[in-house]
Amino acid sequence: MEKNILRKKLLYRSIKRGCKELDEVIGNFAKHNIENFTYSELIEYEKVLDIADHELYQIITKQSVSANPILMKLINFYNGISARKP
Repeated sequence: MEKNILRKKLLYRSIKRGCKELDEVIGNFAKHNIENFTYSELIEYEKVLDIADHELYQIITKQSVSANPILMKLINFYNGISARKP
């Protein structure tokens, strides 16, 4: 798949997951990072989006662990947002 088409597809999937909390976190992460992803990172990110909502939420909130490098970027992004909230 062409890189720009894949990027648009993944951005849409990031924003429209169906779980409001994850839509916000993952959507914002994608908006801030997806333009800089290499093609291989986009493929890894697609694997992250294939994770079920409840599992992904547990990983992001550190109730579970993952070694996926893109997922680690998402967790760091989430932690940065959480640290700024009052």
